Order: sequence, then C-alpha cells, then structure tokens
Amino acid sequence: MRKILLGIIISFSFILSYAQFSIQGVSFLGYSQNNLDSVFVVDGLANGTLSYTSSTNSDFVWKSYDLNGNLTSLATDNQVTVSSVPLQNAPSLGYELEVDGQKKYVWVFDYTKFGVQLDSIKIDTNAEDKCNFIQLVPYITAEKMKFERYDQTTIPYEVTRLFDLQYDSTYFSESSYISETVSRAVSQTSQIQVTSPLGNTSYKLSGDQFAKGFGRGQSVETDTLQAFATAINPKVTIQTRTATNEMQKDQSEDTTLSGSAPLEVEILSCPNVPAATDFEWCLSTESDFSTCQLSYIDKDFRYSFKEPETYYLRLRVYNSDATCSSEISYKMNVLESSLDVPNVFTPNGDGKNDEFRVAYKSILTFSGAVYDRWGRLVYSWTDPGKGWDGNIGGTKASEGTYFYFIEATGVDKDSNGNNVKYVKKGNVNLLR
Repeated sequence: MRKILLGIIISFSFILSYAQFSIQGVSFLGYSQNNLDSVFVVDGLANGTLSYTSSTNSDFVWKSYDLNGNLTSLATDNQVTVSSVPLQNAPSLGYELEVDGQKKYVWVFDYTKFGVQLDSIKIDTNAEDKCNFIQLVPYITAEKMKFERYDQTTIPYEVTRLFDLQYDSTYFSESSYISETVSRAVSQTSQIQVTSPLGNTSYKLSGDQFAKGFGRGQSVETDTLQAFATAINPKVTIQTRTATNEMQKDQSEDTTLSGSAPLEVEILSCPNVPAATDFEWCLSTESDFSTCQLSYIDKDFRYSFKEPETYYLRLRVYNSDATCSSEISYKMNVLESSLDVPNVFTPNGDGKNDEFRVAYKSILTFSGAVYDRWGRLVYSWTDPGKGWDGNIGGTKASEGTYFYFIEATGVDKDSNGNNVKYVKKGNVNLLR
C-alpha cells in the first residue's frame, strides 16, 4: 500500500511539473532539466506505461532509441487526445514521440538497475588550510545515468545524483556557542570541502535523491571529529561611571577603546572551548607588539588603565598543538586629565545646571570646598562626580556670589615626573 500511495503522490506532482508527459503504474521521480521534454526515473518497469496528453485530437507515432542511435518503432494512434506505450524492458531508454509531425523526446531510467552503493566517507584533515577548511572523501559506487536526444551530435547529458550531507554546525550567538544539525546537498564527487567545525561532529552522507524518494535510502557516517579550529568572539566592557560631568569617560568604537582614566576594561574572549585551549594577551605601547609591557595567559582580560597613553592589546588563542589560532587586537587611548570650574549655576529644579559641578576627566584625587561671603564653609566634597545643590543645612541658600577652593591631581605627569596638580579658586554665582 505504501508503494502505491507513493506512486500516486509522486505521479500527481510530476504530471503538473511535466505538463503533457506522465508515467502510470509504477512509482517514479522526475529529473529537472532543459534538454529533453521530460526525464523520468522509475522504480521498476513492470506494468508501467508512458503517456502523452494533447489538448486536441492528434496523430501519435511512438519510437524508442538508445545511446547507440538504434531506433525502434513502437506504436501509432490516430486522432486521440491521450496516447500511451508500455515501458520497454531496458535499464535506460529514450522515447521519440511525433505529435502531428512535431517530435518530442523523453528518457526513462529503471532505477533498480542504477542503484547507489555508499561504501564509506572519510575525513581528510591534511589540507594546507585545515584551520579553515577540511575535505571529506566519499567512496560511492554508482553507474552513470546518461541520456540524450535522438541523433544528438554532442556528448550525452548525465543525471546529477544528489546526496544529503548532515553534520553539526557550531556558531556563536550573543554569549555562547550553539550547535545545530544542518543538511547540505552535494553531488557525487571525489572530495567535498566543508568549513572546519568549531565543535565536535561527525559527517553523515545519505542518498541519492532517487533512493531517498523510493524509500530505500542508505547512509554512511564518519567517526566523530574532535574540533581543532579556533574562534573568539570577544565581548568588551568599559566600566560605566554615571557622573554626567565627567568628560569623555568612554569614547570607544569597535576595536578602539578610548576614555577618561581610570579606564576600567574587561574583555571576555568567548573562545570555542574545548578546541581553544591556550590564551596569550600582550599589552604594549608599540603597535607592532615588539615588546609586551604586560603578558597574560588567562582566558579573559581585566585591567585598570590609569596613565594617559596609547596602548595596544593583542589576544591570540591556540588549539592544543598550536596548529590553529585566532587573533584580535585593540587600540586603547587613555586621555590626559583636565579640570574646569563653572562660574554660575541655577538650582531651580528645572534639571539644567542645578548643581555646582566641575567638568573633569582622568582625575585621581579631588577635594573641593565652597564658602559664603563671610568665609563660612557651606559645602565640601571629595568625589568630582558630585557637586553642591545650592542648599545649606537643608535650606535653600540665598542668591549671590560664593567662593570655591579646589585641589586635584591628574593621571598625567608634569615635567618633573609628578602627577599634574590642579589648584582652582574663584567665585561662582548662584541664581534661581
């Protein structure tokens, strides 16, 4: 029953696809091509017929022919819309049909005589660029399926047998590596090139398409390949400081990191473990990494940059025998210090300039104080990211002029090699 249903389903599909030619009585598959009117692959010949349906009453002349050009008359029908002939007892045969003087060509293969034997499939990891690609070597026994038009002067056409290659593909998504089974159609060939896997996998080959369609598919599979290609998908994090008055605290783009000191950097390498086993970080002030000021062998990198400088950071990841590696580098600009003090602020609650705050970057230490006109201390602070809100003891301070005294040190050095010092004093106007 299953075989009959398959034949009905397949036949219906290809009556639509092949318009006027059809097969009855046996299961079949069509082969898509533009050289003949139709090519059919049938699952045995017994009780099978080949038919042609015309839109009007027509005269039909049927002949068969082989690759050697031998032409044999089969049947004629006059003034009918449908004409049929039994499938001839031949593994591979062409049919010439003349409809009202116009010739059409069909080829029929008996797949039971053209079966495929999948012997094995091997993995070749000796390719020159094996860290990117490997070769699969399938061992397949299959007779060529050739067809042509009658009196064709060129070499015969050939059916392309398609096989299904199935394996696990590993890729990085957001924060982890994901493995998914993928299928890829491949033709019969001596070698199949695939991307070197990032995770362990085996390779399974099944087919061809006709064996699969007729429910007689077979398959062969390799041993599990232990992944050796490396990959990294670094995630870079710059410590976020919320003070709105700190200038250029993070001006990073892609592989260029830039910002105010201390520039707190964390880079998670996100390697494809276990293939990636060894990690090498080099921090240098030279773009060619000729020397490393600091070297790390940890999987991830964390560092606080406190001195204004342009740094270069390189990560190299290796597999266990160092035959494959991945690399990425970063440029890091740690900005010099600066400190500017405003001369007016308006603590009126409109969210604009409501606090007396300095504008700064790359400051190591800070101390500030605000005094009223009689020299009394009204506010002091040591965090440059904070400021005076215009209140004294919980009460709104009067409008007018106040005086500040600020001392700070920057991360950069002066001509004597000491940290740059800032001493700022002056007046600020409080307006409401």
